Amino acid sequence: MAIYIPIFKESEDDQTVVYCYARQIWEADPDSKGRQRRAGEQIGKVGLNKQTGDIVRLVDIPDEFLDFYLPRVKRKVRQAFEKREYADRIDYMA
Repeated sequence: MAIYIPIFKESEDDQTVVYCYARQIWEADPDSKGRQRRAGEQIGKVGLNKQTGDIVRLVDIPDEFLDFYLPRVKRKVRQAFEKREYADRIDYMA
């Protein structure tokens, strides 16, 4: 099973970059038996201090998914900090 977490930059200033990440929500597709369709998403946010590399949680997704998503998001944000490259998208794929 592939893992994809969209991570996109919401804002940036001299001190901070705010990245949003999305957890996609799926539901049964009534038009196609046995298939699912995307029903929406939940958005979380993290802030990166560009001077220190500290990453803080700003908006969480529900707790039952946080332990799965947050470490992966932090890894990608930390990589951006190490390179000092704050791209508009730094999606996680595995």
